[in-house]
Amino acid sequence: RQKIGLYHINNMGNKSELVSGIQYLNNQFSEESLLLSIRRRNLLYKDWMFFELEPFIEFKQENDYRREFGLAIRLIAYYGKK
Repeated sequence: RQKIGLYHINNMGNKSELVSGIQYLNNQFSEESLLLSIRRRNLLYKDWMFFELEPFIEFKQENDYRREFGLAIRLIAYYGKK
């Protein structure tokens, strides 16, 4: 599996950031895909719980590289000692 990406992070203050990126994926069956996305990450609680909203466009080889639109919604919690 091969995964390559380029990302740009824009800090929008002390509680949120905007991450834009492009990602190429080639899996074990030699199927390729390209993903373009913009992700907004907001701090929800203290410094360990985040909410992300990521609209994206994906171009998969198995679908003849036709556009597929999607939206990823994530709740992320980090735990452990620093």
